[in-house]
Amino acid sequence: MSVRKTADGYHKVTWSSVKGADGYEVYRVCAIFKNGFVEKDLSAKFVTKKTSYVDKLKNKNAVFSAYTVRAYKTINGEKLFGNENYYTLYE
Repeated sequence: MSVRKTADGYHKVTWSSVKGADGYEVYRVCAIFKNGFVEKDLSAKFVTKKTSYVDKLKNKNAVFSAYTVRAYKTINGEKLFGNENYYTLYE
């Protein structure tokens, strides 16, 4: 798993495919801090069938701390998840 900055200043998260996965959930942990406290939580979840995701959040005051990706398979309408992959990024 890796995170790279695009030419536009966004973060592109990429990971290896998981055999048999129906898709992937990408979690962004991010916040804006003021005086040492979280002023605004910008964490979010994205769902994709691809093995990459471009996070289009652009906020000069945001502190990015981590991305997590986990594969899932849907069986009988329920998502079953595999192991998580973590990537920590500080800006």
